[in-house]
Amino acid sequence: MINTEKVFSIENYLKIGLRRKWYIIIPFTLSVIISFGVYKYLPKEYRSSTVILVRAQKVPESYVRTTLTEPVTDRLNTISQEILSRSRLEKVIKEFNLYSEMVDKLHMEEIVNMMKTKIEVKVQRQSAFSISFEGRDPETVMAVTNKLASMFIEENLKSRESRVEGTAQFISRELRSVESILRKKEDVVRRYKENNMGHLPEQLESNLRTLDRLQEQFRTTSDDLRAAEDRIVFLQSQIEQATDQMSGRWRSSATLSTRRGLVQRDPSLEDPLVAQLNALKRDLANAESKYTGSHPDVTDLKRKTEALVLKVRKQEEEKEKRLRELRERRGEIVEDSNSVAASPLADSAGEANEGLIARYKDQIGETQSQIRRLKGEIESLKEQIDIYQKRIEDTPK
Repeated sequence: MINTEKVFSIENYLKIGLRRKWYIIIPFTLSVIISFGVYKYLPKEYRSSTVILVRAQKVPESYVRTTLTEPVTDRLNTISQEILSRSRLEKVIKEFNLYSEMVDKLHMEEIVNMMKTKIEVKVQRQSAFSISFEGRDPETVMAVTNKLASMFIEENLKSRESRVEGTAQFISRELRSVESILRKKEDVVRRYKENNMGHLPEQLESNLRTLDRLQEQFRTTSDDLRAAEDRIVFLQSQIEQATDQMSGRWRSSATLSTRRGLVQRDPSLEDPLVAQLNALKRDLANAESKYTGSHPDVTDLKRKTEALVLKVRKQEEEKEKRLRELRERRGEIVEDSNSVAASPLADSAGEANEGLIARYKDQIGETQSQIRRLKGEIESLKEQIDIYQKRIEDTPK
């Protein structure tokens, strides 16, 4: 088979072009003329664009939660509808004197719609969007683009401020509501504390300390009362001795001792420590009859009983010490009275005995006043002790 395919070289192509040169020159010339005409007579359009970045809030959301939760695209659509409204664009048209040649020919609504077609808003990234505008004058196009960008920024700020203001108002309303509820609860707590003053759990320790102080004061006052009663008996015996000296009749020491033993004490003045010890012993006996020796209640009662026994022993020792001091004082007074009776002037000491008897009577009157005061204090202490014991019993554990 013979290969008839012809191979063309560059020279062949040049020869072909020279033979058909008008097919090339005429279209090229026409395209240049048409392009020049389009450039010369068609209106020129310029485009200006700007990019706006959307910054996230600087404070971490773990501290302050943002009030703007919608995406950038949704916010941008909302702002665009506001910015591209007729009232806004009409102000821009009048401010920059746009489409002045069409103002007399078209309605303002048509001019605004035409301007909307020249504006383009695009979301470029998640945190940025661009605004572009087309027009014939480059400086005016740039100024309008900047104006539109500033309007978008201002509208965004207004939107954020309105949302923040609404949030602040909501928080203020909630705060006032919570404050009202809190005040009501505080009033309830205050009334409860006023109605249960002294019975509150936080007052238990102070009530216990006050009860201990009152019981100690009760014991001290009871001892003072017994000492005052003994002093009255002693002073009465001294008056009788002085009277016997004046009448020549002496009382025997046995009679004096008998009178000293006739001290009348109030049976209601039982030592509170002893009463408490007896009550603990009864509770311990009842607990031992019900439970074993290792039961917590039995162990606790034994511990309390042993501690109270030590207190009672200490109190008895103090009483013995006071009685010894009282006996010593009695001995000194008897010795003084005997020395007066044995004086060489005893024959003419009637007036001295009368003065001594008067002094003893004055001391008896003072001691009786002291006894009445001490009894009043003891009754008051009893009432206070009962009050605090009742408070301690009623205090919720």
